Amino acid sequence: MSFVGRLSNNSSKYFIPAKDLKNGVPKWDYHLHSDLTDGQDSIASIVKHSILLRLERIIFTEHTEPWLTKTQDWFREYSNQVNACQEEYHGKIEILMGLEVPAIDFIGNFELSDQMDKEACFLLGAAHRYPEIEGRRVRDLPKDEAIDLEFRTLMGLAQNPDIDAIAHIGGTCQKYCGPFPEELSREVIRTATRTGIAIEINHRYHQPLERFLKICVEEQARITIGSNAHSLPEVGAATLELKTLLEDGK
Repeated sequence: MSFVGRLSNNSSKYFIPAKDLKNGVPKWDYHLHSDLTDGQDSIASIVKHSILLRLERIIFTEHTEPWLTKTQDWFREYSNQVNACQEEYHGKIEILMGLEVPAIDFIGNFELSDQMDKEACFLLGAAHRYPEIEGRRVRDLPKDEAIDLEFRTLMGLAQNPDIDAIAHIGGTCQKYCGPFPEELSREVIRTATRTGIAIEINHRYHQPLERFLKICVEEQARITIGSNAHSLPEVGAATLELKTLLEDGK
């Protein structure tokens, strides 16, 4: 049952125009981490919980950074576990294997092995540790420098058509250094949309969620929904919050 090829090759099925969310929020979660990297729960338990939540499609997005993986041979185990769940729960939920890939420079390259590239069907580009900070921690950067580095990192990803979607725009800067300017988020969204890359709606970082969604609609972006879940209670949270927001706005 393994999916072959990138989701962007079938974008009308796997991504939704932001403007169409008013007609109903898909029961998706495209940003999940298991205990093979920095999550708390097994892949099988996340799948079972997702079924209880009546999610229709989930994508695991394990980290590719070596310091975030539990074992040296984690990717083989990751592939085996996802394939086993695809077979066991076929017809109950769609399960796909993706990766959250961190940028390693300002021109859109990211951390990914050949084997990962061959097997993963979804690449979620992210600005985690900024390139060229020479061992400094993001949390220790001056706010203006962090904003500049985040923007340059994201703009590189936004111009790489090998990326399917971009995760938590401005999130790293916001988490450690301060708010990321809205006009820069808009420029990243606009550029990614022109490249054919989807934008993640992430309720953890994109607050107020209504404002971020409005920008996505205005820039005619296609979106994914990602809870950035690292534990079972977090699975599906982004879909629920987005659904509540849109229903309250009617």
